[in-house]
Amino acid sequence: MIGQYVSVHSEVISHVNISHAMVEDGGLYTCTAKNRAGQAVHSARLNVYGPPHVHDIPDIKAVVGKPVEVLCPASGYPLDQITWAKDGVEITSDGKMKVFRNGSLVISTVSSTDAGDYSCTASSRQGQASSKSTKLRVIVAPKIQPFNFLGDLVEGSKGIRQTCFVIEGDPPLLVSWFRDGQDLEADESVRVTRIDSLTSMLAISDLTSRHSGNYTCVAKNEVAAVAETAILLVKVPPTWIQAPTSQSAVEGQTVSFHCRIKGVPEPAVRWTVKSDGDESTYSLAGLSRRSEDIQIMENGTLVLWRATLRNEGEYSCTAENGVGDSISKTVNLKINAPPRFMMEREGILSVHQGKKVELECRATGDDPVSISWSKGGIELGVEPGRTSITVIRDVEHVSSKYEIESARQTDSGRYECQAFNPFGKSYYHIQLQIWEPPESPENLTLSSVTSRSARVSWTISQTKPKIERFVVEWKKQHESWELSAEDKTLYGQVNEALISGLRPALLYQVRVFAENELGRSKEGRVLQFITDGERPEGTVRNIRISSMSPTELQVMWDQPDQELSHGTIIRYNIGVREFGLESSYLFYDVDRYHWDRTRHRFRLRRLKKFSKYEIVVQAVNRHGEGPLSDIVVGQTMEAAPEDPPERVSCQPLSSTGVHLKWRAPPRSSWNGQIRGYRVLYVPFPGRDEVPARQNTARLSAVIGTTTTLSGLAPFTNYSVQVLAYTAAGEGKFSPPVTCATEEDVAGPPRSIKVVVSGLNSVVVSWLPPLHTNGNIRKYRIYVREIHFGREKSHTKYDRPPSSDSYDINGLRPGTQHQFWVTALTNKGEGRSSQIVTKTPTNNPAPQITSIGWEMFQVWRSSVYLPCRHVGSPPPVTRWYFQGSEANWVNQASTYGTSQLSIESARSEDTGNYTCIIENGETLDTISYTLRVQVIPRPPVIRVHRVTSNSITLRWTNGDIGNSPILGYRIRYKITYGEWLEKQVSFYAEEDTLDDLYCGRQYHMVMYQSNYVGESGASQIINTKTVGEKPSPPPSKDFLVVNSTLAILLLESWNQESCPVLYFVIEYKLSADNTWTVVTNNLEIQDTYSIRGLAQSTAYDLKVTAHNHAGSATRTYQFVTLDSLGSPTSLRGGLANVLTGLGLRATLSILVSVLCLVFASLGVCFCIRKKQVSKRPGRYDEIPKSSTMENRHNLEQQFYATVQRKTPALTPFSSGYEVDTIEQLKKAVRSKVEKIPETASDISPYATSNLQTLPVGARSTLARNETLRLTDYPRPGDTHPRSRPQDGGRRGTIGTGGTLRRNTEGGGGNHRHRRGYSESEEYDSDSDSRTESSNQLDQDKFNPLRYRTQFNL
Repeated sequence: MIGQYVSVHSEVISHVNISHAMVEDGGLYTCTAKNRAGQAVHSARLNVYGPPHVHDIPDIKAVVGKPVEVLCPASGYPLDQITWAKDGVEITSDGKMKVFRNGSLVISTVSSTDAGDYSCTASSRQGQASSKSTKLRVIVAPKIQPFNFLGDLVEGSKGIRQTCFVIEGDPPLLVSWFRDGQDLEADESVRVTRIDSLTSMLAISDLTSRHSGNYTCVAKNEVAAVAETAILLVKVPPTWIQAPTSQSAVEGQTVSFHCRIKGVPEPAVRWTVKSDGDESTYSLAGLSRRSEDIQIMENGTLVLWRATLRNEGEYSCTAENGVGDSISKTVNLKINAPPRFMMEREGILSVHQGKKVELECRATGDDPVSISWSKGGIELGVEPGRTSITVIRDVEHVSSKYEIESARQTDSGRYECQAFNPFGKSYYHIQLQIWEPPESPENLTLSSVTSRSARVSWTISQTKPKIERFVVEWKKQHESWELSAEDKTLYGQVNEALISGLRPALLYQVRVFAENELGRSKEGRVLQFITDGERPEGTVRNIRISSMSPTELQVMWDQPDQELSHGTIIRYNIGVREFGLESSYLFYDVDRYHWDRTRHRFRLRRLKKFSKYEIVVQAVNRHGEGPLSDIVVGQTMEAAPEDPPERVSCQPLSSTGVHLKWRAPPRSSWNGQIRGYRVLYVPFPGRDEVPARQNTARLSAVIGTTTTLSGLAPFTNYSVQVLAYTAAGEGKFSPPVTCATEEDVAGPPRSIKVVVSGLNSVVVSWLPPLHTNGNIRKYRIYVREIHFGREKSHTKYDRPPSSDSYDINGLRPGTQHQFWVTALTNKGEGRSSQIVTKTPTNNPAPQITSIGWEMFQVWRSSVYLPCRHVGSPPPVTRWYFQGSEANWVNQASTYGTSQLSIESARSEDTGNYTCIIENGETLDTISYTLRVQVIPRPPVIRVHRVTSNSITLRWTNGDIGNSPILGYRIRYKITYGEWLEKQVSFYAEEDTLDDLYCGRQYHMVMYQSNYVGESGASQIINTKTVGEKPSPPPSKDFLVVNSTLAILLLESWNQESCPVLYFVIEYKLSADNTWTVVTNNLEIQDTYSIRGLAQSTAYDLKVTAHNHAGSATRTYQFVTLDSLGSPTSLRGGLANVLTGLGLRATLSILVSVLCLVFASLGVCFCIRKKQVSKRPGRYDEIPKSSTMENRHNLEQQFYATVQRKTPALTPFSSGYEVDTIEQLKKAVRSKVEKIPETASDISPYATSNLQTLPVGARSTLARNETLRLTDYPRPGDTHPRSRPQDGGRRGTIGTGGTLRRNTEGGGGNHRHRRGYSESEEYDSDSDSRTESSNQLDQDKFNPLRYRTQFNL
């Protein structure tokens, strides 16, 4: 049943449904899809298991000289071969005919000898066959002899005759004529006559132009149609359709001369123009496009688009086509010119009152030309003594001047000069202004200014006539007065103006004009001012997101338009959040320090792989924050999948194939678009496969999550692993799963031996097949009796799978017999061994019937080596080991059998064992090779390659204990870390340890396992990954200092081989001894800012960078700039303090210090006097020096145990003051006033809590920042080593991003080690204790760590 339907996606689905498949249903099926645009074809073969069957083959028509292909429609499966025969003779592939495996017969070039009967035969291996026949007819396609018409046929000729002759082709043939694709049967002026079956004649009596065209003769038969075409051209001489005529026109008009001609071929039109003393010739090819003055149309018409005087003259049109005489006609063109003024623009003339005025205009044109003057529509005449009109006539033009001796105000206005002649008139206007401007305003002053407006004032002297208005003009500094200035008109006597609509933080220029009825004053002073700023109104421009790595995005942007910045941009805020989440943005602050840059960049680090992020940028000036930019989406790069595919399973399909399926890795670990999967499969080595086969692991690429592995070995276990890959690389392999193929028929027995044991008996011995391909169910021994070269009888015997020999009796003495053995599995009988021919005889010589072979035996198991023999007299049996007689092993001999046994095999028993039978001389021998399988020796490993985060190991196996290796185990650890373990497949030759720490020492040891057990440990090798401690940059590359700001260029610390993990940043006044912790866990970023510093002040900055290889600390000194942004000379700390306090405060402090000094001296004097009056006591009352020293040391030890650094206070605003820090220090000291003197004074659970201080509004951009001080593990530390449990919180600090911290708890006798890096395991600042703390540990004292938190 065939059906089709349209899916919801507008796809046409067609199907063929065979409810009960039969052999006849097999074959090649073709599906054809057609529409108006074309067709598509797809073919596929349906194989139905069954005997061969060939369908009917229709007769075949073939064309001589063409190829032909015939497909044998055979079904049934499996088919062994398909053959073709012609007239009963089988076809073999030669140069002309080829038979292909799919049953196709191809004849490359058909000839008449190829005709005949063809038969197709399909056969199977079982000898079944099916055949069908067909006839091949060879037909010759028609061929027409080429023909042509005469070339010089002119209209009116008597006529033509043309014959179409078919020179070859098989009948029946049909010959017909066509003109321009139309059948000529209906044309009465043309006669077609069929002369015979191969000839047709075309006849035309009276030729006319309509007979021109393409004449085609078509001949066709049943296999092809051919055509031959010739062109018939009837020529006609040129004649007039429309001849040109003489014309006259006014200058500027369009003139057309028509010259329309007909004829065959198309006549060529040529124009000859004689004008202005020159003669020019034009044709359609030269002037087919419109030029500025002249153009020739397709029909031969000459067009003058804008006639001028130089176009006046004679115009001749000539046409010819090579048939008959050419035709020509000459006509004239007359041009009349109207007046035209020589001035292009309207005149403007300004004259002071009382001055002489002279107005002039000049005109050209055909005579007579007259000029008149008018004003306001009234014609002007001559006023004697005041005005005059002068006319001057030259050859080319006429000039007229209108003069006014003394200008008056009433003379102002628009004057019109008119020129006219019989062919037209023209006008020219002059604007006359008579005026006297007032004086310019003086003392232009800026009264007030805001961000959007400014008020200016001025003074003006008295002017007659009085000033009617003031015009205030203003513009931005870089703009033009003429093009961009704005103005405001104030009427009356005013002396100030408010300019509104200004833009903030821009430089403007303003000027003021005074105007009266006589005009405007001259330009006076230009006032320049800057408007106040506002928070930015515009957003940053051209945000570009570049993906730098799978975890990094680079944000680039241009600063906002200058007019929308409303002041100098001092900082940018970069907000980022995951795409599609409604959470708030995480902001990074970037202070601007390259003031000459208009383009900026910032790198976002430690992002999720292959994830989209929404990014906004915000500009900030000293007045506040601007609006957020539009959201720009960026995506990090792809990376290799982090997790392997899941639920890998397999199902056997056959003895050589398995079906494998799995699930994709968890979606969160893809890190990109999974492009496909790679399947690694390798067969497990057999127990006796020594040495093991070379690496037989194969890798297969798969698109989906299922695949079929084919070409496998039967009855074999395979180790299969799957990995997923993206465009960025390959992920991890899944854990190996074991897949087994099904059984198959067994291979041939490895060896067969037949020994004659008597007159009618033999002993047949054999070895199991090398490839059993399944469980052996039994062995089958075949015996064939041969009589005079032919088989006389055929016998077979079945033996159980444990047997390896069989005695066959009842054979015909003296008759030749053939013997062979096969093995049978559940899949059937396997291939036979080699055939051995023997003839039973009487009194056979002694001979060994057993077969020696290589034997593998597990350590401490029993070994039995048989040595069976036949013949008489019975021989003596001896056993030899490695060439020496083996008297030390157990030997048991019975009639016809000798057996060597080893009760508990050892490695020393490995070797060659030889059994010899002799009777005075050696009669026969066999040898066994015994391999005792023991635990392998450790592999020898070496370091092959080292990078910053990986170590690649290679190894050699050495002694594998006569058993194939099944796997490897690598144990490795970092110095002071825990041992980790990794399993490695048996076929691997090297392995890479990934995700290691850079610059760290690692220790590695390796084991290998075989079927007996696991080896001991190899030698431990030590190596260090690539990387060094951070290298501090110089101050000039690291620090950018402002008046109240210090920018740290953290990116200058980073190293490619061992990147920085985090920073600890501290600073202090140069004159102070107490460091302030800004942050103790700052992730790597481009820049970081410390704000709120005092102007013209010296500071010390201490930066510690940590990476896995260790840490590096560098102290920098810098001095902030003054309020004008200029460098300040470095003065001492006391000088800075005194300068900041002022003169009065300094004097007060000095007086107080003097009073305190005098008071102290008085007290000391009194105490000294009192001690002198006392008598000294006994020696034993004075403390010993050692006791005093111990007490002093104990106090110092308690300080080292209890005292901590001053809690960090990060200055986030420009209003930061030093006395706030001093208050904080006092508060801290007040909580730790009393230092215990002895260990008994300290509570075992004593804690010190610092209250949160009201520091005030310490915020940046309205985002509160929180600083928590405690011990933190390294962020992102995923190395599986000993570490404290994470029980802390996450917080945010500073201006450069987020800081992630984990609070570590203390107490009890257990002590945790932080997880930063190896260098911190010896960090005395956080983990080490002084001698006093060790003493307290012995006294069961363990004080809790401080937990201090400040909200800023």
